[in-house]
Amino acid sequence: MCTFWLHPETSLGALLVPYLGGNSWTLNFSIYTFATAVFGSTLPWVLHGLMRSHESLATLLLRRTSNDALRKQVASITSAEGRTLRSLERDIHDGPQQQILRLQMDISSAQRRVHDDPTSAVELLAEAHERSVQTLSELRRLSKGIVPPVLMDRGFSASIEALAERNTIPTTVENSLSRDVTPPLDHNVYFIVSELPTNITKHSDATRALIEIQEYDEYLHLRVSDTGKGGASIRTGGGLEGLQERVHGLGGSLNIHSPIGGPTAVNALVPLP
Repeated sequence: MCTFWLHPETSLGALLVPYLGGNSWTLNFSIYTFATAVFGSTLPWVLHGLMRSHESLATLLLRRTSNDALRKQVASITSAEGRTLRSLERDIHDGPQQQILRLQMDISSAQRRVHDDPTSAVELLAEAHERSVQTLSELRRLSKGIVPPVLMDRGFSASIEALAERNTIPTTVENSLSRDVTPPLDHNVYFIVSELPTNITKHSDATRALIEIQEYDEYLHLRVSDTGKGGASIRTGGGLEGLQERVHGLGGSLNIHSPIGGPTAVNALVPLP
């Protein structure tokens, strides 16, 4: 190609001689000198443009992908599950485990006294029986953090109704879902619903509570409200922070409206599968 353009008879200068006059060597020298000057003066801008194009392409290829969002969701769910398991382990250690140890001691003491002091042995056995009832009640309370039989046997909607019936504060359920919630979403939402009435009972001084569940644009909208004193907020290490992590891990959002004096409303929006 270079030989073609530089040959006296086939060069660009030779092709332009009939139109511009002169000789091909002079025209070639003028053309290539002009081209060199133009390309040399524009080279910095051309290189800058190429570098910007390379940067844009690299950013496009290396940017964060949906896999990163998925990993973030998994990390949030794992963190929430870890927090729940640690709390469950602590509650079992401080509650039922200590009760069972005391129960063993009472039964052993009663066995030693059964012949020499039967009256005292009977009293110890009566205390042991009462302690076993308390321990069983505590274990049932803690088992709410695990998948309950009612959720497995009767489905999501029936399990929420059962939660409301067991709550010490009168609780109403308004469920307008047109379909049942399937695993694993049902377990997570059930856990959220079970925790919120517990918080209401402990902290709000409320006289009534309301659980509302509805489907909104392929999302499950959960709203738990009460007539209590308000002032609830998400605090580091608190139960509401754990619920927020769980909801975020499901790809949803959770917000709280709880002015001083009440009422309090907790809203969670979770995508339906």
